[in-house]
Amino acid sequence: MSEKRGEASMSSVAEPIRRIILSGGPGGRLASLPPAFARCAGPRSQAGLALTRAGGDDASPERANTRPRALARPRHETAPCSIRRLCTSDRCTSRTRTTRRSQEGLWFPFSAVARRCMLKHLDRRQQAGPPAAATISELPPMSQEPTAPAVKYDILSPAFFADPYPTLRRMREEDPVFWHPLLKSWVLTRYADIQRVLRDRKSEFSNSKVAQYGLGAPESVRAKFEVFNTFVSSWVAFMDPPDHTRLRALIARAFTVQAVERLRPRIQQAIDDLLAAARERGHMDVVADFAAQLPMTVFSELMGIPREDSERLREDALVVMSLFGAGIATAEGVESAYRGVMSYYEYFNAHIAARRSRSTEDLLSKLVEARVDGVGMTDTELVAMCVTLFLASQETTLYMVANAVNTLVRHPEQAQRLREDPRLVDAALEETMRYDGPTFGTFRRAKVDITDLPDGKIGAGDYVLSIICSANRDGHRFPDPDRFDIERQDTRHLSFSSGIHVCPGAALSRLEGRLAIQALLQTFSDLRLESDAPLEWVSSMMVRGFKSLPITMTPA
Repeated sequence: MSEKRGEASMSSVAEPIRRIILSGGPGGRLASLPPAFARCAGPRSQAGLALTRAGGDDASPERANTRPRALARPRHETAPCSIRRLCTSDRCTSRTRTTRRSQEGLWFPFSAVARRCMLKHLDRRQQAGPPAAATISELPPMSQEPTAPAVKYDILSPAFFADPYPTLRRMREEDPVFWHPLLKSWVLTRYADIQRVLRDRKSEFSNSKVAQYGLGAPESVRAKFEVFNTFVSSWVAFMDPPDHTRLRALIARAFTVQAVERLRPRIQQAIDDLLAAARERGHMDVVADFAAQLPMTVFSELMGIPREDSERLREDALVVMSLFGAGIATAEGVESAYRGVMSYYEYFNAHIAARRSRSTEDLLSKLVEARVDGVGMTDTELVAMCVTLFLASQETTLYMVANAVNTLVRHPEQAQRLREDPRLVDAALEETMRYDGPTFGTFRRAKVDITDLPDGKIGAGDYVLSIICSANRDGHRFPDPDRFDIERQDTRHLSFSSGIHVCPGAALSRLEGRLAIQALLQTFSDLRLESDAPLEWVSSMMVRGFKSLPITMTPA
């Protein structure tokens, strides 16, 4: 079990280098240092880095992936860091954090200022012309430089996202509470532990956690990144009580079971239209032609906005969610997400103003009019609520439907069983969400020390990543968890979360999923993959899904 790391116990060399210039996080390799920084690091610093990577004198593989122990503290140095000559920052001095010098070279300070200084220098190198370098994560490693060891569990690479379950099974068995040095988070993989975090009956965790997203955002886009963080922090999904309680009550007033059920005929019509077009072609991309189109149509009907605007909203959603689930930010990602946020504000503010002047029967009007104790939502809260509902409908429903179709195509005997007995559709949908659901994971922050976990301690202030899709395959909770069985008796998955943060649109997503699967299997007697090419899975800490699924169909 990893040791609890305090900031003071971090090596002044390893953390900034690993945090700032780690090349392509998933690869676990250090980018080449600019010459000035290589001089600053010095031989002793490089040796310290190697020692820290190994976890001290004990360089075992287990220690290599734990929080590093402190090295012997060098004497304090009060002179400004030599990086100051490169960045002209008047804050790059020992006033922000004491720098440390060894006989051979200056130690890097463990501070945000050092990171900003490095980034500024790298930006200037890029602006100066050849050799061109796009981003920090793209800088190639030098063969002479020491390379960072691979993190014990690779949970950031495309290969992992394509098939995460073998790695997650090993983590559940060997390290169910694992400190990930790149994500700066504890990673939980067992059902019982994750359910405890999600339900949070003792109020031990905070869901207000946006600072965890976008690690490493360059200083050049820091202001825009703060706009993004402020925007995301206003989503009801990322609030703690009492704000969360108030907004959930307002949603409940407007988003009722009756409102969802009234959409059934429109949902069925949308599904029939999409499948009729696919039938004429004889093939379709499940994602682009079906799973993405359905929730956009439903959301437009629900909120009373033009269907043709949904494509614009979807484009904004893609860039916002790309940064949201990236884990490590880039300047390009922040710029794109910022434009998406501004586009959302512009679009929904116009519709909110229209509803305030003239109410209609759609959900947006009901949200505008909803009151609890005489108090409704502000315009900012309404924009955030609209975006939350749109993203929930898009990301959750899209990947729920697409993943379900993918699973059924790869298990044709189960698909045929469902055709023969449509009454199994509810159980089949829940099993697809357990087996390969639309949710990858979710972050929380510990508000107090968590000392009663079976495998270690999580300190107050630490971030925790609960990998939902791992919990849904936990053998201690589900017998034979890697078997897909639409007649499984117990399918109480966590894909819609649990506790006070359970998905508010779960009933609508389930309705869309049931109708979509049932209509697809009744319309076509055979579904096959168009090719054996591997799927391109989305690399995200939040959602689980793929970008495209071409299939061919035989009409019933």
